[in-house]
Parts: sequence; C-alpha cells; structure tokens
Amino acid sequence: MKIEYLKMIQRVIERFSIQSSKIKTWCITLITAMTSFSLSSPNIEINILLILVLFITTVFLLMDTYYLQLERSYRKLYSIARLLDEEKIDFCMDFKSKDMIFEQFEGKQLMVSQVSCLFSKSIYLFYSPIFIVLLLIVFIAQ
Repeated sequence: MKIEYLKMIQRVIERFSIQSSKIKTWCITLITAMTSFSLSSPNIEINILLILVLFITTVFLLMDTYYLQLERSYRKLYSIARLLDEEKIDFCMDFKSKDMIFEQFEGKQLMVSQVSCLFSKSIYLFYSPIFIVLLLIVFIAQ
C-alpha cells in the first residue's frame, strides 16, 4: 500500500519534470523564430518584436518556476510519505491539505516558495543567458 502511494507521487513528479522540459523547448523555439523573423524583416519594428520576445520569455520563466515549485512540493510530500507508518497513509495527493501534515511532521510546510525556485540552477542558468542576449540585441538594434 505504501509503495503504491509513493509510486503515485513519483508519477506526478515525473510529469512536472517533463512539463518543465517542454516549456524550455517551446521557449527556445519561439524565441529563435521570433528573433530571426524580427532581424530579417526590414519593415517590422525590431524593438517592439524583441520586447514581445522578452515578455514571452518572462511568461515561460514564470510557468517553469511554477512547475518547479509544484515538483519540489511533491518531492517534500514524497519524503514525508516514505517515513509514514502504513496505516497513516490515506492516498491524499493534496500537499496543501492540513490533513496531510501528520503529528510527527506538524509545523513543516510542504509548499515550496516560488522565489526559491526562481533562483534554482535549472531556472536561472537557462533563462539568464536568454535575457542577456535578448537585451543585447535590443540595444544593438537601436
């Protein structure tokens, strides 16, 4: 019973991880397409299109951070669930629920802050260079 519950949580963690990968792929695809289009079209205002690309990148950054936040919260849920006794497992997947925090884990918050996820290596090492390059293109294009 406990192993099935841990497998359920692990499948959710895997889905969030896959979503994060897909977000990064879509981000690079859209940025590349829009940037090359804006630089190759002489009659389109480059700055407006590049600012749009910066906005789109910011949206992808926030989505990726949100999925990482959920993934880390479910990892916490997993680490608590693996320590629980078999009879205390109720297959609840809601890490925000007060019922999920058992006596021996009282006071532990399962929800991870979005700010801590924003500064994780998987986020800032991916998005920082993108923002730097896009800002350089905006300033060079002027």
